[in-house]
Amino acid sequence: MNEQEQQVLPLVEAYPVEDKYVDGLGRVEVTGHNVRFVFYTGRPKDGGEYDREIATRLVMPMEGVMPLLKQVITMAPILKLLDVEQLCKAVAAITTGMMH
Repeated sequence: MNEQEQQVLPLVEAYPVEDKYVDGLGRVEVTGHNVRFVFYTGRPKDGGEYDREIATRLVMPMEGVMPLLKQVITMAPILKLLDVEQLCKAVAAITTGMMH
């Protein structure tokens, strides 16, 4: 991927948008042509365990999911931190599951 392809499109923030911290992705829901990503945060409870509490939801059209995933895993700062072997195993497990 060349330098021009990795450029992020300029964004306009018409009104302040707050950042949301999340610990992980709790589930993915598909409704019609939309995908809802449900993110959670961990809240400590007695015994050292954590309750997973919904922090935010992200809804986007189905056709936006693949470009999003591609952009996330090909951004140089993130790519350097990813364990490529684990990423390949995860993709293989997903695609194998889709074939059955």
